[in-house]
Amino acid sequence: GSGPTQVWAVGRGGTVLRYDGARWSAQEVPTRADLHGVWGQGDAVWIVGERGTVLWGGRGGFRALDGGVGERLDAVTGGGGAVWAVGQGGVVLRGDGARFQRQVSGTTLHLRGAYARSAEDVWIVGGAEDRGMMLRYSRAGLHRSEVGVRLRGVFAIAPDRESRSGSAVIDQVFAVGGTPQGDHQAVVLALSERGEPRRIEPELGAEGNSRWLQA
Repeated sequence: GSGPTQVWAVGRGGTVLRYDGARWSAQEVPTRADLHGVWGQGDAVWIVGERGTVLWGGRGGFRALDGGVGERLDAVTGGGGAVWAVGQGGVVLRGDGARFQRQVSGTTLHLRGAYARSAEDVWIVGGAEDRGMMLRYSRAGLHRSEVGVRLRGVFAIAPDRESRSGSAVIDQVFAVGGTPQGDHQAVVLALSERGEPRRIEPELGAEGNSRWLQA
């Protein structure tokens, strides 16, 4: 969410919940499709899910948008006036929040996570089995790289300091996922500006398929 009174959660059968700082309440939406990703900025919220579902709205209600695809969408992000959505079959959508256009991704792998540092700096991850994919869209174009780990999420921090040589510190993008033996065997990668991965060892919390990652 965009603040302590604007927290959103989505799930099966068109479930959308909003937390107002005191309690959770169910929101009405024009779909019963399973929903997988949510992102908000200010009072505006975008939600994506099965069969290319894209919803836009907020506290005043939601309406369906035409994403132009039928594939499952797993993640949505945005920045600088642009909204991005990614999903199955290597689908990448970019739009102004109301209209979307499919982008060239160069992959058919399932894309599961996305994070935009700005309208022109977007990181996307995904994969299947023992094959992971990282995409970066920037002013320089599209850069792709593969790793032997299925990736599910990515988070980027804008550079805020410089190295001794005067160049921007670049280990500020992190991707998380699982090994070929299962997603419960957590993997964290620190990525350079060129998408070159460096594996780091997270501190893991409780045992089981869901583990806290502390980096």
